[in-house]
Amino acid sequence: MDKTIQYEGEHYDELVARQVEQYRETGEMHDLPPIFHYWSSKYIGPNFYSLTGYDNHIDFYASYFQKSLQVTESNVLLSIGSGDCSMEIEIVKKLLSKGQKGFFFTCLELSPIFVEKARMRIDEEGLSDVLTVSQTDLNTWQPKEMFSGIMAHHSLHHILNLEHLFTLIKNHLSARGKFITCDMIGRNGHMRWPEALWIVREIWDRLPRKYKYSHQLRRYDDYFENWDCSTEGFEGIRSQDILPLLIEFFSFEIFYGFGNLIDLFVDRSFGPNYDPQNPEDVQFIDSVHQLNERLISENILTPTQMVAVLVNEPVQETKTFKNWTPEFVVRKPLAQPRMTSIEAFLAAIPYKLEETDDPLKIKKPAKYKLGTVIFFGKNGTGKQHFKYGWDVPEKNFTWSLGEIASLQFPMEKKIKHPLDIVIKMIPYRSTIYDTTSIEIMINGTNVKTTEFKKDNPYLLIVTANVEEQMLNA
Repeated sequence: MDKTIQYEGEHYDELVARQVEQYRETGEMHDLPPIFHYWSSKYIGPNFYSLTGYDNHIDFYASYFQKSLQVTESNVLLSIGSGDCSMEIEIVKKLLSKGQKGFFFTCLELSPIFVEKARMRIDEEGLSDVLTVSQTDLNTWQPKEMFSGIMAHHSLHHILNLEHLFTLIKNHLSARGKFITCDMIGRNGHMRWPEALWIVREIWDRLPRKYKYSHQLRRYDDYFENWDCSTEGFEGIRSQDILPLLIEFFSFEIFYGFGNLIDLFVDRSFGPNYDPQNPEDVQFIDSVHQLNERLISENILTPTQMVAVLVNEPVQETKTFKNWTPEFVVRKPLAQPRMTSIEAFLAAIPYKLEETDDPLKIKKPAKYKLGTVIFFGKNGTGKQHFKYGWDVPEKNFTWSLGEIASLQFPMEKKIKHPLDIVIKMIPYRSTIYDTTSIEIMINGTNVKTTEFKKDNPYLLIVTANVEEQMLNA
C-alpha cells in the first residue's frame, strides 16, 4: 500500500462519494444467479459444512457469536460494513431464538442510504433495543469499547486503511473472542493475476458469444477485459492485501480458501448466461471448478475468496480444506508464476462455435487506411483498434493493463504490394520477466516476433516487412 494515502481531502471524499453512489440503487444485497447456487451447493456448501459444522452463513455467524458471548467479559457484538443489516437482523433473531439474552449488536456502515434502510428494517422487526447501526467511515473509525465477537461479511475488500482496522480489531477483541469473516482475497479491483488471466482468455476464445454477455454492464464482452473495479469507489481497493495482513495480525482457527477461474462464470455479470438445467452448462462449470482446484493444489493459482474464524490467541492447528492453509495459498508477489498445461481441459469444453460467434464478423473494428499514422493518446484514434488488454487512453499514450494486450487493424482496401509496418512504443519493463515480446500477425500468420530486455532504449521502434502474398485477405 502507498503509505502516503490521506484519509481526508478532496480525492478521498470523492472516493467515498463514488462508493455510496455505486450502491444507491442496489436492491437485494446478496442476489446471485441460479448457476452460482448450483456450483455453491455442490462444491462450496459441503466444504463449508465440513469445516464449520453449519450449512448457512446465519447459523455460522450466530453460533460463533454465541460461543464468544459465553466465554468473554464483553456482551457487545460488532458488524463491520453491515450494508442494510439484512444479515445482522437474521443473526440477532437466531441468537434470540437460541435463548441468548443480555447482548447488544452494533453495526457500522459507510452509506447513509443503507443506514436509513437498516434502521427502518430494525424498527419493523422490533429489534432496536438490541441492534443499532451508525454511519461510520471504517478507514478512520475509533472504537471505545471491547467486543465479544466481530464479523465482516464481504466488507473488508472495501476498506482502504486495513492496517488501521486490523489493529483496532486486535486491540478491541475480548480475550477468547472471535473475529469471523467471509470475503474476497484476490487481486485488487477483482482483476485476474497474470497466471489466471491467460487461462481465462484461452477459455473465453472458445465460448459462444451468448456466454459473453455482461448482465451488469449490459453489453457483450467479446474479448475478456481485465477490468479494475477499484477505479470506482472502494470496490476491491486492497483485496490482495487482506490475507497477508490477517496472517500478520491474527491466528486462524478455521480457514477455507476457494474461487479464482470459476468466479467469472458464476458471478452476477456472466453467471446468468449459464443454465443449471442445461447439461452442457453444468459440464462446463464442473470442469472449470475442477481445473481451478487442481491449479490451487499445484500452487499455480491462489484462491480469491475465503471463510475464516480468527482469534488473538495462538492456535495449535488450523482447520483447512485439503492442505490449503493461509500460508500455502497466499500469493507471493515476487514469485514467478509456474506454467501448466490446460490442453486437455480446453479440448473437453462442450460448446461448438458457429460463424456467428466470431466477434469480428459481428462487431467490425475500425478500418485502417494505409499510410495513416495512428496516435494512441487521449485525442487519437487508437482506441478504435483496441482488441483487449488496454487501459483508458492518457494524454500522450495508452498503457497495457494485463500480461497480454492486443491491437487489430483491418485494412480499408485490399493491399496489392509489399509494405512495411512501423511501431514506435514505450515498452513496459517487467519486474518479473527478463524479456517482453511483440508479435505481429497478418491473417493469422506470424510475420515477426521481437523481444526486448529491461535495458533496451526507452523508445522502441519495431519494423516488419510484409510480402504481398500474405495480404490476400
